[in-house]
Amino acid sequence: MNQPIGEDGNPTIAVDFDYDSIDREDYSAHDLDGMRLAMRRLLSWVWQGGMADDRGRQIRNAIVCWIFLEELRPLTMSQFARGLGLHKQSLGRWIDDFKLQFPEIKTPHMR
Repeated sequence: MNQPIGEDGNPTIAVDFDYDSIDREDYSAHDLDGMRLAMRRLLSWVWQGGMADDRGRQIRNAIVCWIFLEELRPLTMSQFARGLGLHKQSLGRWIDDFKLQFPEIKTPHMR
């Protein structure tokens, strides 16, 4: 088994995703329809002009990850931008657009 290596080049701990936890959930058809609609809206926002605007699509995809993945939520916008090799301003317009498109989604970054 290979030891995972962190960004600093040192060995780190990695935990596999608990796929069995998905099977333990019991979702109704109504729940699944709601999830499908939500994913469609999010992915449509990510994809918009994706064929012509590769960098914008990458940024929008990263923003969705930042909002929905618990391990990324503690990062400030500046920290998140730096991790992507960007300046905060590069994310700002897309985050503002996300807020307009999804006003019902509230996270610490949506103040």
